[in-house]
Amino acid sequence: MKAEMMEIVEHLRLRNDVVGVFLLSGKVRSRFVAVAQSESQCLEKLWHGMDGDIISFEVVGLRELERMIRTAERNGYVPPEYLSLADAEVLFDTMSILGEAKEKFSELKNRRFRLNESDQRRYRCELSLLLKEIISADQTDLAGEIRIYRLIETALRCYMDLSGIRWTNLDEAIERIRKRDVDLYEKMREAISGGEWERRIAAMEKIVAKVLRPIGGMWRLDEPIAVGRCSRCRESSFCLRSPEDEARRYFRPIL
Repeated sequence: MKAEMMEIVEHLRLRNDVVGVFLLSGKVRSRFVAVAQSESQCLEKLWHGMDGDIISFEVVGLRELERMIRTAERNGYVPPEYLSLADAEVLFDTMSILGEAKEKFSELKNRRFRLNESDQRRYRCELSLLLKEIISADQTDLAGEIRIYRLIETALRCYMDLSGIRWTNLDEAIERIRKRDVDLYEKMREAISGGEWERRIAAMEKIVAKVLRPIGGMWRLDEPIAVGRCSRCRESSFCLRSPEDEARRYFRPIL
């Protein structure tokens, strides 16, 4: 088996369109990830017939890998399938790009995700404005119901981000909250249950207050939001807009 794998690696090394190969060793199945400089479809076709129970082959374009490295540096996030390359062995690397990717992804995997100040302010404004609109809405208004679901979704994203938890789909996020915070999970269920309106409002108020507590609590409608100069008057010191007007302008969710 080992001889067969080395033969494959040597074949890839001799190809002009392959710049390097990762190896992810599993207990049952090993996974080759070849980084291709040219169109990856050629390699995919070449190795398609060799996928088996013990070895699997994947191909990543060089530009795609470079883009993921930049994304990791800029946004602190890469998809889980790329993050797994942090644990991969670099079999060969003709352009030093695989080593850089492994280093960046390892740094990202080993540190907790943190929201910057702008993202925290966005969550505070967005949730507070949504809650205010829901409270003042007609109980039978369809738009009000849509805002409720939007509030729950935004609160869920805020909770996961503030907890430093990476997630890729809604079901995964809901299951995480159910296991980590039963009270918050039940309040979310109560808010969308369609029961008594006052109980739903009370549940949403508790959800927003709990989720935003680590970053300063609910945004006060007269609190400056520090988004820069007003685009209308070009001079914030003479602007007649209220902080709430500015918050709606910059942070109101688009429905």
